[in-house]
Amino acid sequence: MLTDNNFRMIFPVSQSVRLRRLLLRNTNNKSFLVKIIPSSLKLLSITPLSQTGRSIYVVEADSTVYITVSLDQRGFNVDKDPEEMRYLHLDVYCVDQLPGKHALRGWLDSDSHPQSELVAALDIVRSRELAVLEVMLRLTNIGNEGPSRHITK
Repeated sequence: MLTDNNFRMIFPVSQSVRLRRLLLRNTNNKSFLVKIIPSSLKLLSITPLSQTGRSIYVVEADSTVYITVSLDQRGFNVDKDPEEMRYLHLDVYCVDQLPGKHALRGWLDSDSHPQSELVAALDIVRSRELAVLEVMLRLTNIGNEGPSRHITK
């Protein structure tokens, strides 16, 4: 079972992307902080920007982006609330000038090891060098069967 409040997900990025840092809440007003951590060694090539009050990072091409999801102090213990939070569901949307949204979805199983890594290859068709990724986290109770661990488009 879950022993701490941290999960780590790795997203290999084949091109430069912009990532947002978001504070998300579920219907019970419990907060989750999604931290965007660029992992490239060439940190000088990562430029923090400001847009609508959120932190945005321009990540170098061919770098790897680590996304850390953590419960804040108003969070709850999965062991004590198994019915309320069975799984954490991470949605990553690529918003481009193309019609619609290209979605990549990943699951974090609350029963898995907290340091397990979810890898999603961002295979995005875009008309320009930069794309904006919207990272969204939501709670899902889907029973005991568990979700597919594969990334779907």
